[in-house]
Amino acid sequence: MDQDFERELLEIFKAEAEDYLTILNDGLLALEEGADERAVEEMFRTTHSLKGAARAVNFSAVEELCQAIESLFSRIKNKELELNEGIRAVLNRSIEHLNELLNQNNFNASCDIDILKQLQAAASGEIKAAPKEKAQKRPAARPKAAQKPRASQPEAAGQTPEKTTTPKPAPASQPKSADAAQETIRISYQKIRELFTQSEDLIAIKIKQKFYIDHINQLYDQLEAIGKKRRQWLVASDSADALNSELFRQFSLIKKQVDLLKNTLENDLFQITAMIDKHLDDIKQLMMFPFSTITNYLERSTRAIAREMNKKIELKIYGKEVELDKHTLELLKDPLIHLIRNSLDHGIEPPEERLMRGKPEVGKITIEVLPPRDQSIVVKVSDDGRGLDLAKIKQKSLKKNLVTQAELDDMNESQVLSLIFHSGLSTKDEVSKLSGRGLGMAVVLENIEKLGGSLKVENYYPNGSTFYLTIPLSFATSRGILIYTNDFRAIIPTKFVRLPMRLEVAQLKTVENQLVVNLNGQNIPLFSLASLLDIKTEDRETPQYLNILILRLDEQHEIAVSVDQVLDEREIILKKLNPPLEEVRFLSGVTILGDGSLVPVLNVHDIFAACSDRFKPMAIKKQKPKQILVVEDSITSRVLLKNVLESAGFKVQTAINGQQAWQILQKQTFDLIVSDVQMPEMDGVELTRKIKAKQKMKSIPVILLTSLGSESDRKKGLEAGANAYFIKQDFKQKSLLDLIHKLIGTE
Repeated sequence: MDQDFERELLEIFKAEAEDYLTILNDGLLALEEGADERAVEEMFRTTHSLKGAARAVNFSAVEELCQAIESLFSRIKNKELELNEGIRAVLNRSIEHLNELLNQNNFNASCDIDILKQLQAAASGEIKAAPKEKAQKRPAARPKAAQKPRASQPEAAGQTPEKTTTPKPAPASQPKSADAAQETIRISYQKIRELFTQSEDLIAIKIKQKFYIDHINQLYDQLEAIGKKRRQWLVASDSADALNSELFRQFSLIKKQVDLLKNTLENDLFQITAMIDKHLDDIKQLMMFPFSTITNYLERSTRAIAREMNKKIELKIYGKEVELDKHTLELLKDPLIHLIRNSLDHGIEPPEERLMRGKPEVGKITIEVLPPRDQSIVVKVSDDGRGLDLAKIKQKSLKKNLVTQAELDDMNESQVLSLIFHSGLSTKDEVSKLSGRGLGMAVVLENIEKLGGSLKVENYYPNGSTFYLTIPLSFATSRGILIYTNDFRAIIPTKFVRLPMRLEVAQLKTVENQLVVNLNGQNIPLFSLASLLDIKTEDRETPQYLNILILRLDEQHEIAVSVDQVLDEREIILKKLNPPLEEVRFLSGVTILGDGSLVPVLNVHDIFAACSDRFKPMAIKKQKPKQILVVEDSITSRVLLKNVLESAGFKVQTAINGQQAWQILQKQTFDLIVSDVQMPEMDGVELTRKIKAKQKMKSIPVILLTSLGSESDRKKGLEAGANAYFIKQDFKQKSLLDLIHKLIGTE
């Protein structure tokens, strides 16, 4: 093993461990404040990831301790154990010990036996009160520097490895050497990233400059038209007096000045564009690293895992020269290691079994990084193992209550395969140090989604499988098409627009009560974009022609949407929305136009989902919307639920607690009620009892949506008369809407 790489690997590990410890320490504080299952889930995942990182660098004490902590969290997560004061104290000591081990930076250190015993006792349910043998201390916020100056500390996750050192300045009396002339400085990736984000705003200058030029061109065209009419009038006139001649001279002078201004602005735009684009490209290049930056880490981790499993493996990596943003590379490491571990544990057979199957004794895992295409990069992870056993996935999914038998019967192969990404699902019958808790694949999907990417699986059972990780380029220039529909302006990202067209309404066809556009023999369903977005429309005559955009999500999914106007295509700066607005359906973010106005950028994935879920063709019959009362004391949850339900076509009214909801119910009738449980003044269970006790209200379906997930809480809610009991942590928009449609008889 190359010593330089070994040092780099350890520095990377320490940086990752620092971040993980911050999450664990914050989680302890949250648990002391009575946090819900989400905090337990996050700490469970973090411990699992830290264990894997420690194994990669052979830090056995940290790995052993994390294994014990993970086992305890697993029992708490699965509700086999109740979190009490004693367990909190054990967790506090354990994570404090993790801090100590990492601060000591001694990879030969041993784990505290007493702490391991306490963790085992806690996991067995033997600890009811806080241990008294040692005083409890709150863990440090993050580990201190390991006896090194700050300059040599690992960069935070997502920062550039510091490849060079700052030379000491030469004495004043000595001439500068060639090395001094090329002196370098250290700068963190994060600072470069911040600089790029600030520099990105320079694109707004280009957009505004283009806006000014467009208006100057319009003014120039108007002056040209006036001048032409003026000349025609002078030719037709019998006489041209002195005043008219002077006015014409002044008009010509103004026209020349406008022409000069137009040319100046166009030249300025050319120079500004060249300077800004070069500036951004230079900064981007500072943040780009070849995929080979992390291949040594992947290769070493693969060998270590294979040794532990007594399996023979060959790891092949192609496309090492493809460059990605450092932040993307850092976030890719964890899902790739999880995929490799999953292949080794579930896919690659033991040598003797492979020989019996007629396969080479040595298993093969291949990672291929494809060149950038369509502003994204695809990473393929393949193995020649046994593949994914659909029958076993179905069996385990039913056992874990992830799906019902009826739902499973309606699933195709792709949908069944997607179940492996659920937290807690594992096809392993036994839990080992490496796997069996069903966490790895959920972490893979979560990390890929953090990058704005997607994950696809191809199964070749019993001869292996391939995972496709599609990741958008961090620095891809965004372009969008500005559209106008029903007094609403929006941007549709150009990459999803296959074709704009203008079509006569008489040319449209109807297939199975759905309007379609026939394009090269293919029938593409047509929807009104305003209808999909639930934009209120006034009755108006059907136009003779429609402006249509053909949208493509992938090779299998295309739709056509009609808009009032397709204005133009332009460069945009996409600004992401902050919580809770980031959850608003149909929105990817906003952009600023040249005139300074904010315009929403549409989420095309949500548009396709709306077509699939709601199937709203243009010629839809108007129906009176069903009315739903949402009772929720949290404003964020209230707004989110209201948006979800209104997007599905329901009319929604809200109340901040059960008491207010009861007062509203005395005056209005509703088709369904969705209520939180824990609320001031009157909780959801009491509200449900009152509703079901009143003759004229008892038929109204009630759904309780809460974070209280215990069996006793569920039983209490259902005994009060609730028709359904949803856990917020397991909340899925489609599942809720499907249930509502079922309860109130809507399609």
